[in-house]
Amino acid sequence: MIDAFRGDTRARSRTILPDDWGLTFACFAFSQAIGLITYWTLPLFAGALMTGLDLSATEVGLVGTIEFSGLFLSSLMLAPHIDRGFRRKAAVLSVVIVISVNAACGLLPLEMTSLTVLRFIAGLGSGIALTIGNASIANGRDPEKLSGHVMLLLVMFMVLLMPAIAYVSENYGYRGVFLGLAGAVLLASTTIPFVPQRPDAALTVEAEQSGSRKGPLWSLAGVMLMLVALLFGLRDTLPWLVTEQIGTEAGMSVQQIGGLLSVMYAVSALGPVLQIFLARRMSARRLLALSIAVAGGFLWMFTLADGNVARFSVGIVLWATIYFMAYAQLYAFAALVDRTGRLASALGGAFIAGVTIAPFIGGYVLDLGGYGVMGGVEIALTLLMVLFTYVSASGRAGIEKSRALTT
Repeated sequence: MIDAFRGDTRARSRTILPDDWGLTFACFAFSQAIGLITYWTLPLFAGALMTGLDLSATEVGLVGTIEFSGLFLSSLMLAPHIDRGFRRKAAVLSVVIVISVNAACGLLPLEMTSLTVLRFIAGLGSGIALTIGNASIANGRDPEKLSGHVMLLLVMFMVLLMPAIAYVSENYGYRGVFLGLAGAVLLASTTIPFVPQRPDAALTVEAEQSGSRKGPLWSLAGVMLMLVALLFGLRDTLPWLVTEQIGTEAGMSVQQIGGLLSVMYAVSALGPVLQIFLARRMSARRLLALSIAVAGGFLWMFTLADGNVARFSVGIVLWATIYFMAYAQLYAFAALVDRTGRLASALGGAFIAGVTIAPFIGGYVLDLGGYGVMGGVEIALTLLMVLFTYVSASGRAGIEKSRALTT
């Protein structure tokens, strides 16, 4: 029976374009362009605050932690109820909050207290958007292909957004950055009409009939995948926070590092494309475990560059490529496990939880033993994620049958 389903999935691979363009753009807009816009632009966001408001790195780190805490809180609270029919109203609310707060940060005088309060509120709005976007991936008949296209749009978005934010930062300071973020969110909000109000009832029923568990959010599979998401956010943020420092110690200038990061984003578009291709040729569990493991290897490679420019450059480019592949497959896997979208939405909060604690753990690890210890921690986290992935997929037959509903 499973072989028959795999035959169907091979037939699906002939069409690589999105099955539903509106749904694809809506998932991207809310899960990434609105839900995680601060996270993806964090290096420029932090630099503008330090320069414009004369904040220390510690103070900027605190601001980021508070915003991500708001994002985590609203995402965690909303995820168990996201299968109800209110997503478009919640989408409007999230857009209003994020645009209003970023506009306020760009137009009003700021000091540390008001900044932290406003960024916490922005995090609450972003968390709502993140939950909606991730949950909607489960509305796609082929969640793996849909998630891959979302990541591909994210990479294209970053290639365009980062130079734009850098320009407004250089010319208008932190005010320009906040207003630029508000403008990007406003543009992304045009996808609201394509946000599905609720889970696709037909897909949910078919998944249950095929043996794919709808299951509660706190099932074994749900808990294991949320742990994978948390460790994923933690592991890959650890060296990302000190990327510039690692590159500088390898003898690269800041300008050279900036050029390398531009190349990194351009090449990383291959990651989602590879995920879409491989999803038709191997099991969902194996693809997720493999991509997590390979990304961990390249992460370790550039973390322990030890002054070697080639090792640093090759490692970070290949890490980013496989990172986006693993990121896409993680949410697709959750959507296959739970067709209501609750699990996929909860993963966003778990991922941000990992990102939030990464600076504290990273600082401790560096003080403890430098990059060597950090590399060891990355390998340990990678092994744990692979283990949790296999435990979460104990109902593999049901997941493969859920895949077959895409035909």
